[in-house]
Amino acid sequence: MRKIFGADPWLVSVLASWRAMRREQPGEFWFACLFWSFWLSLASFPIGYGMREVMPVLGFIFLLLYYRHQWRNSVLRRLDARWLFLCLWLMIGIGVCFSTDPVASLLHAGTGVNKAFILPFIAMECVRDVRDLRRLVWACALACFWQGLDGVWQTITGRDFIMGYACNAGRLTGSLGDYTVGNYIALALIPAFGLWFILRRGLDAVSSAFLCLAVFWPAFFLLQGAASRSGALALAASLGFWALLRRQRWQWSLLLWPLPALGLFVLCQGQRLTPAYVIDDGRWSLWGLGWRVFLEHPWFGAGA
Repeated sequence: MRKIFGADPWLVSVLASWRAMRREQPGEFWFACLFWSFWLSLASFPIGYGMREVMPVLGFIFLLLYYRHQWRNSVLRRLDARWLFLCLWLMIGIGVCFSTDPVASLLHAGTGVNKAFILPFIAMECVRDVRDLRRLVWACALACFWQGLDGVWQTITGRDFIMGYACNAGRLTGSLGDYTVGNYIALALIPAFGLWFILRRGLDAVSSAFLCLAVFWPAFFLLQGAASRSGALALAASLGFWALLRRQRWQWSLLLWPLPALGLFVLCQGQRLTPAYVIDDGRWSLWGLGWRVFLEHPWFGAGA
């Protein structure tokens, strides 16, 4: 071991402890592999297609090994509403079997097998206590920070520093290559906001607010540069829901919580909320298309 890795005692001790855990506590060993692979997938999600395609599959392998040794203690084993996952697979099956083109629907649904269909099972096993939840918050905060910096770099140089993507129609794309990065960064910011509660465990409100601003300002910059209306709406709604959960009862003052996020978006991207711009959005035609599909295939739809 020392001949391979040199004389670094720290690395040797870490590898020895992992080998001992693998031998004595295989369930805990595979949980650690599962957790940190999921952590890495969250922190590196925007880095490229390779990570987004491979990391969930690797996590799924660790998940199966974890189930093999710790099935009795798993969340899925103790979950009372396991039938909800059956509804998911039933919905996919209906979308394929009753499709106007079953082969095309199968290929389309298959693109989510290595991500959308297995990540819920991976994620729910990775949070066993508050410490695990804090670690995942840090992963989301890290992803928001470095992807936000990528948006700042793209603004300055014209291309992001990961994939070399240029802006799309004057809107930032980050390393995702499209302005839908605004939707991603909004969804990543929502759990990352938990950083506030982590910092407040040891710091005062002013220091915590300063550090949160230092971490999140690049992400907000990218969100505004991507000009994502749905992303801004998601952040605004999350503030409203958080206030509702905190107070545990409805009050009209809760409607004021989403206003800061919407106000900031209007201040920086007001032209995207003008009536003429909204009316000209091509996505309105999807409602007409959806209605025509419903009239022709009212029971099972036209396929996945």
